[in-house]
Amino acid sequence: MQNLTPAKDAVARIDALMETLDNPRHRAMLAAFRTHWWSEVRGDIDTAMSVMADDILFKATGAVPSGMPFEIRTQAEQRALYQIQMDAGLTPAAGTFMNERWAFADWGFTLEAEWVFVLYGHMISGLGAFESDRLYLVKSPSVGVIPYRGDGKLGGEIFYIGNPLEIEPTDRATLDWLIAA
Repeated sequence: MQNLTPAKDAVARIDALMETLDNPRHRAMLAAFRTHWWSEVRGDIDTAMSVMADDILFKATGAVPSGMPFEIRTQAEQRALYQIQMDAGLTPAAGTFMNERWAFADWGFTLEAEWVFVLYGHMISGLGAFESDRLYLVKSPSVGVIPYRGDGKLGGEIFYIGNPLEIEPTDRATLDWLIAA
């Protein structure tokens, strides 16, 4: 995959964007997202969930890698989903995003980006036939709608996932590079 950037570069871009935001509410929601997402990348589920409301909406639709769109309404359900990734030796985010565009409003924000994930073949069966136990790099355009509660908590994440731009075999070293602090 060309022009791939690691997650730490996405964090640096979030930090730089935060410095440019005049609206304190927008900075607070972006800070909560940064905490949540960067903790997902590092596999720190407790910190990732610390900025999420108890009654969340976590939803993925469109070209979901598993082929099964889903909707989760509780932290316990989201933790269970994260645990599947952790049990597979991955982190909940298992990748990064690039070429992002942000739009902020009073209710929350949207994030349009090319998301890059490292997943096993059996985790991307909704995208085609792949070797079950092999790692793949999957790059998909996606739009995330992230509601903000105003108390430092995110109300969830709603992702609309586009058809993959690229899928290619990869290895653990690439994943480690992508998610390194």
